[in-house]
Amino acid sequence: MTNLPENKLKELAESVEKLVGVINDGIKCSTTFHHLDTSFKLKKNRRLLNKVRLAIVQKPTIALFGASQAGKSYLVKNILSDKNNQLFIADPRSEENTINFIKEANPEGGGSEATSLVTRFTFNEHSGKSLPPVKIRLLQARDIITIILDSYFSDFKKRKNTPDINKIQIELFLSNLSELYDVHIQHYLTEDDVYDIEDYITNAFGSAYKNKLASLKDADYWRIIGENIHKISPNNWTKLFSIIWGQTKELDRLFNLLIGELQKLKFSTELYAEFDSVLRDKGAILNVVRLQQLFWGSGQSLRLVDESGNNFSADASVLCALGAEVIFNISENSIEKNPFIKNVDILDFPGARSRLEQDENDPLTEDHLTNMLLRGKVAYLFNSYSLRYELNNLFICTNNRQSNVNGLSELIDSWINYNVGNTPQERTQTLKNVKTPPLFIVFTFWNTQLEYDQDNDEKDLEHKWELRFNKLFRGEIKGTFNWPTEWTQNGPFNNYFLLRDLKYSKDLYSGFEALGYEKELHSFRKGHYDNLKTSFERSILVREFFPKPETVWEQTSTLNNDGSKYIIQHIDDIANNQIRTNRFIQLIEGSQAEIRSLLSERYHDEAADNKIVEAAAKASEIHAVMNSIFGEDAYRFGQFIEKFTVQEKEIFELYHEELRKLAIIKAPDLKRYQFYRESSPRLNSNKTYEENLVILMQDYFRSSPEATETYFTEELKIDLKELFYGNLFNIKNKSEVLAEQARQYWIEKRLNVEHFGDIIQQGLNKTLLERLLENMKVSFDKCGITLLIAKEIRMFVDTVNRVDTAEDMIADATVAIINEFVTSFGWTFYSPQEKQKIKEANDIAKLNLSLPSDEELFLSLDRLDEEIEGRMSLERLLEYMVHLNEHLNKVPLDMEVVKTVPMIKNYRLWREKMKACFIANCDIPTYNIEENRQLGILLDRIKLFNFSLS
Repeated sequence: MTNLPENKLKELAESVEKLVGVINDGIKCSTTFHHLDTSFKLKKNRRLLNKVRLAIVQKPTIALFGASQAGKSYLVKNILSDKNNQLFIADPRSEENTINFIKEANPEGGGSEATSLVTRFTFNEHSGKSLPPVKIRLLQARDIITIILDSYFSDFKKRKNTPDINKIQIELFLSNLSELYDVHIQHYLTEDDVYDIEDYITNAFGSAYKNKLASLKDADYWRIIGENIHKISPNNWTKLFSIIWGQTKELDRLFNLLIGELQKLKFSTELYAEFDSVLRDKGAILNVVRLQQLFWGSGQSLRLVDESGNNFSADASVLCALGAEVIFNISENSIEKNPFIKNVDILDFPGARSRLEQDENDPLTEDHLTNMLLRGKVAYLFNSYSLRYELNNLFICTNNRQSNVNGLSELIDSWINYNVGNTPQERTQTLKNVKTPPLFIVFTFWNTQLEYDQDNDEKDLEHKWELRFNKLFRGEIKGTFNWPTEWTQNGPFNNYFLLRDLKYSKDLYSGFEALGYEKELHSFRKGHYDNLKTSFERSILVREFFPKPETVWEQTSTLNNDGSKYIIQHIDDIANNQIRTNRFIQLIEGSQAEIRSLLSERYHDEAADNKIVEAAAKASEIHAVMNSIFGEDAYRFGQFIEKFTVQEKEIFELYHEELRKLAIIKAPDLKRYQFYRESSPRLNSNKTYEENLVILMQDYFRSSPEATETYFTEELKIDLKELFYGNLFNIKNKSEVLAEQARQYWIEKRLNVEHFGDIIQQGLNKTLLERLLENMKVSFDKCGITLLIAKEIRMFVDTVNRVDTAEDMIADATVAIINEFVTSFGWTFYSPQEKQKIKEANDIAKLNLSLPSDEELFLSLDRLDEEIEGRMSLERLLEYMVHLNEHLNKVPLDMEVVKTVPMIKNYRLWREKMKACFIANCDIPTYNIEENRQLGILLDRIKLFNFSLS
């Protein structure tokens, strides 16, 4: 598989940078209009995209990781060594200036941690810079803070006397935050860095320190610190974060030391040093011993220079502590042997170790602090590289003994989720058209499995494979995760390798120590070797990992074949940027879709505006025709409204008949079935009879499906088919049944076009009438009138044994609700929030509707008992009504008098409510006009991005 062109990747990175620009504008918009949750989510996407953007243009990497002393260095040597089996590091300034990495720089482990830095091997054929040969990438402020927090949360677990904090204490601290503000702005620790720190400790320690982290979240600590971090100088950072690590003075001291040294280096991200910095007998910054000298110094001062030529100096111990990785440029001899090295960087990570987990009896001495720093740094480095998408190919080296490293399987699973995919579906997409996956599981120290064990090998050789592939792999590498069996939609994970060290294979072969290669198989091991081979090739367990065990044995366990060549053959498949780019595009497009969704949630498009205007226009057309009809005869409106109302007698008869039907159905039996359904919620009509039967068996602890069937059908007299598939999934109470019948009756009898023949003759055409009736039906359901009726009659229907005694009351209650709905077109039942939305839509769309006030009531004659302001007395009104049509035909019309006439006032109110409810049925969103304009521009900009490379 070939590499994608560099210019294509740069274009992709530039497009991502532009998308980040859109996000920044979206954050400004969200913050301006006080949508903090949207702003927070946009910032999260910004952080993701910035990480991907930086990773896109980097070389692909192969990272070697595992427990300490897991054989990583041996594999590195085999991958990178030249034809003479040597690994030389080149000085770009002089071809003659090289060092032998294995012999002169690589620390000797001796069974413990050898280094605290990542070692990167790269090939740069066109450097063109006169800089020292050793490049050192430094930890930054966010890294140091996170490492100390990682150390605190991991190593202080057993310290019961560690001070804790609560929300009130944090809020008090934040209320005085302005005291830490500086007149100068700093850019070394950013808002995104603060959120990255939060994400890291929440993901890593959220369950163990749930209360503490919840207090920080509830007090809004991260947001407030993030928004103001640029105002706070490095000298005050300790005060910001010490509150989290319990204001432990020893950790404060360590933090101040590291930040202070980083300040001296002007927060440089990369510096260059001479070979002396890494040579064992000089600077030796790769050696973990240097870290242990942090508090008193190593006595080795190293000269450093940045890309601009600025000079710095630092003690070797400081550089060991602050260094994240050391980068070496390998010689061309290695390229001649393995050309794929041109395309990838090889990263050797420090070995993972378990944490200290100190208690209060353990003193926090300088040795303890450097040990905590070491273990926290090693854990953090792998996580941080993974979270930044810088580890696109991972080699997990696992040796022949239990490492006791807690959390190793979690680290691996996390890497898979970030860099390959969370699910088999995502991983299938990432690995489309890919022959070899980016994860290699390498069983190192294979020579120990081949050695003869006089105590166990005579009985059975299967114990060797059981130890490696079951106990050690499944216990430490797989853990509780399912990725080995659920890798992709195409099948399980199958990229396993064996690696033995020829130097330590002398139990089987002779010659290597003297000749540098294996000469022959020991004659006294011939029988053992044959038995091993046969057992390996026939083992069912082995075949789960190696479908072709014969090939694997040949490549790893025969003369001079240690497995490295077999691994290198497969590396050639992944030494390109195709897999990582697939994953990057997947992440970018996912983020793009999320951003679009976030902004669209509040965007109000013109189509919705047009629907509101259209609804208002349709209602106004009905209004205009009704003005003509009711203007001819004011009494027509009352007759019109009466056609929508229901009488108590007809609802009484409806309910009486319906209750009689319900009585015929054996309600107790229905309830009995309903109780069984509620007791076994897993029962489902979409499942087979047998599946549902098993559910009953489990829920009622029967011995078998057959016994369950017998028990329910013969002893309990339950029809199982009725229980599984009958119309019991939506059993309703009587009140709900009656309310639905009332709704159906009202719609069929009252919202029937044929019921309004007279008003059609008077001028309201059928199309307008149908529009009115449909909107009334929609409003009825939107207001939840059916449920309201059910609620109102429930106490009389569902709890009274003799429902017939309450038929009058439930009919009266139902009629009151329906008729109240009719006279207000549902306006009475709208919530204050819904009414406010309608008013805002009226203002925004400039509909000029005269919306009704809640205090304006639909008046009847019996409520007009006195003359008050704005209302006639009953006596005067009756006199006026006798000659109503004459008064209405006067020129000019006395509007002050007319507007107090009940039927005219009622018509005006009903008309306004009708128009308002037409609008309400459009499901009005509310929005700020300026914000909406900005959102529309942002969404248009997002649509322009296309991240496909095809």
